[in-house]
Amino acid sequence: MCFLNFFVFSVLYCFPFFFFLHVENLTSASFMKSRSGSIVKGRSGASQGAVGVESDPFDISGAGWASLENRFDELLRLMDAPSNGINALAARSAHGDRVANVISQLLDRAQDESRKLLVEGNGEAAVEAGVKTLRLKERFYGKTSVKLVPAYFHLARTNQFLGRYGNAEEMLSLAHFIILNHPEEVDTAMKAELHQTFGLLYAADNKIEAAIQHLTAATYYLSVLNGPVDVLTSFGYFDLANVFATKASMEGAMALYDTVKNIWFKYLRRVLKDIVEEALAAKAVKRYEDDEVVQDTDYASAKAFGKENLADVSKMLYAIYKIQRERFTTLHPTTARAQFVLGLFLLWMSKKKEAGRHLRTARVTTQHFHGERHPAVQEIEEWCEWFEIPLENDDAEERKLQ
Repeated sequence: MCFLNFFVFSVLYCFPFFFFLHVENLTSASFMKSRSGSIVKGRSGASQGAVGVESDPFDISGAGWASLENRFDELLRLMDAPSNGINALAARSAHGDRVANVISQLLDRAQDESRKLLVEGNGEAAVEAGVKTLRLKERFYGKTSVKLVPAYFHLARTNQFLGRYGNAEEMLSLAHFIILNHPEEVDTAMKAELHQTFGLLYAADNKIEAAIQHLTAATYYLSVLNGPVDVLTSFGYFDLANVFATKASMEGAMALYDTVKNIWFKYLRRVLKDIVEEALAAKAVKRYEDDEVVQDTDYASAKAFGKENLADVSKMLYAIYKIQRERFTTLHPTTARAQFVLGLFLLWMSKKKEAGRHLRTARVTTQHFHGERHPAVQEIEEWCEWFEIPLENDDAEERKLQ
């Protein structure tokens, strides 16, 4: 049990929830940092897209951390530039809207890049970047604007990562104050994120009852937003299960882990069946000259789900499998189900070899408890056949899963 509690706390500390954040595809040149990871200070070099060499005043593609504030100030001055002509008022309004949109994009990119620093594990740089972004947002939107809430969320997570729980709670309290004062501007997703971030902070700080209260609220809002059995809602159940496990409420924790498994099992069945049907349809019309259908190694549905989101799901499903294996051993129906779900997920991720190891072990275990003709055994065999995975399992592969 001690090992299990240690593992679950590791999951809580090392698996922060970023699922609400929309991730832009930014190049590493968008906001440059030094090799040490700290934010570059001083004047921007040519390789950082210096403002002085930009011909288009609305072009922010070359803005770096060193030039961010100067670029922001230039855009503010551009917004106040006078307009002449017959329709000067309308022209100035349209011009102001355009500049405001560019500034908003610049600040959103800065926020996303701050988050990337945290994901990379560079907490100090993430704090510095987050504070700079927050200050610019305050100047542009005002100190009580809802637009500041994502910046406070980021600073809360970053301070939690650095073990500064008091600072993290202060950031969340400021975000909560803004949310309470702008109920008409706050959507369900923001409420869910607020409670989720509070809950994970309190779990890390060993304030278990407060963590359960906030994570329960977060799961409720996720259910309202997406439905109680949606894959996005499953993250709420997973967070709650981790807290129950640290509280030694293992029955409740295992029930929630099983809920996560069931949600993902149904989802993966659907997306994988679509993949199989597409492959069969392609084979039927002989799309390829050699009459062979070459399976795509990167499935469109997985790509659409997002690389970082897939990484979070992978951590979650691996964690559930390892926790249940530790509690029940490998030779148990609950662990076999966890391996079955993990195997299907790995198929979706195009990791067929690793998926095969888990699916074969799940099949053997399920056969042991339910017999060779059980529907679960037959379904595993069907997936292996569709994805051309051999059913034989050698000792070397089996040892890798122990």
